[in-house]
Amino acid sequence: MYQSHRGDVAPKEQRVLCIAAHPDDEVLGVGGTLARHAAEGAEVLVLIMSEGEAAKAPHSRRNAARRDNAAAAARVLGVHRLVMGELADQAFDAHPFIELIHPIEALLREFRPHIVYTHHGGDANTDHQLVFKATYAACRPLSTLSASVEQLLCYEVPSSTEQAPALPHYAFLPNVYVDVSAVWATKLAALRCYAAELGTWPHTRSIEYIDALAVKRGGEAGLRRAEAFTLIRARVGPSPPAAPDAPPGSADPTLRS
Repeated sequence: MYQSHRGDVAPKEQRVLCIAAHPDDEVLGVGGTLARHAAEGAEVLVLIMSEGEAAKAPHSRRNAARRDNAAAAARVLGVHRLVMGELADQAFDAHPFIELIHPIEALLREFRPHIVYTHHGGDANTDHQLVFKATYAACRPLSTLSASVEQLLCYEVPSSTEQAPALPHYAFLPNVYVDVSAVWATKLAALRCYAAELGTWPHTRSIEYIDALAVKRGGEAGLRRAEAFTLIRARVGPSPPAAPDAPPGSADPTLRS
């Protein structure tokens, strides 16, 4: 799929990191693309920062098996490793910002990903916004921890991205489209691992809406079905020197506010 801008990392040799706030975000937003990466031989790792149940309204359906659902979805997509975090659901802003950065930095140091996917910073969900900020802080261009990262992209999550205010700084403006037509059945199978989280039409987490969004995004790029992304940064040229022994928590303090 993606060819490295340097041209020396073939798809089957790529390492791909997806960072999500809650279980099901990773499938809703980037599931088809992760399945495509995996099918092409890339090593795919998913970090989910919170189990994502605690803040549900009392009348809402609750799902005590979300970790199991996430593991099942990862197997369907071909994800090689799933890491579950322990942040409090819908209370990421109650944590010191460095606590959001640390698990991302740890995986950058260990996994050395070439491509990183994270939330859109304008999502209606505050946890999503903070995951974007933490990812950007950890992957800032001059960080030796992120020396391997050649592409940083944001994905959209139905029921969050489109629910943001219609203001310029919240807008999701895709400029990268990934053809997921061949793996669409795989994405739908992974979504069904989260059956308790899906809605019924016309809810934006219904299978019908998710399929319609993929068709719309595909039409924007001349494809049958696509997942859309905003490219935050792509590097053309050799990687800067890596520093595997850089201390944890080394993100620029100016990015922690």
